[in-house]
Amino acid sequence: MATSSAPTPVKLFVDSSVIYSAVTSSTGASRALLALAELGLVQLTLCPYILHEVEESLRWKQPLSLDPFRRVAGATNWVVQPDPSAAEVAPWLKVVVDPKDAPIIAAAVIAKPHRLVTLDVKHLIEPTEVAGRSGLVICAPGQIMQEIRQYLAEGFGKVAPR
Repeated sequence: MATSSAPTPVKLFVDSSVIYSAVTSSTGASRALLALAELGLVQLTLCPYILHEVEESLRWKQPLSLDPFRRVAGATNWVVQPDPSAAEVAPWLKVVVDPKDAPIIAAAVIAKPHRLVTLDVKHLIEPTEVAGRSGLVICAPGQIMQEIRQYLAEGFGKVAPR
């Protein structure tokens, strides 16, 4: 009997904007990434700093979403890596526009993901220096979903019908 091995999940480092969006909307690319993580097709990676950012944002902007967030946080099989040290964050303070983004870049660099996924176009996607200096491929959830759709379409095209 032939055995098939499951593909290695794509490792995505997600920032708080993606998690916030996924929790506060029942549709969209951020929400779809959570579903793909549940299926084991992607591995979502983050750090406690990001979870704290999400919880604080929800507490101030959408307190009714705190319980759904806690349920998602408990049920999602994401990888929570340790927060970066102050020494690991320090060099990124000179690169990022907003100092609150330095721990996110530091953690993502340590994680070595396929992509850093964010909705922060102004501070993380558009400033090309962040991607250039970090070596990270930084994109929005919609862009990675488009790449995943293309990958799956190509893969299904290679499977012979039974």
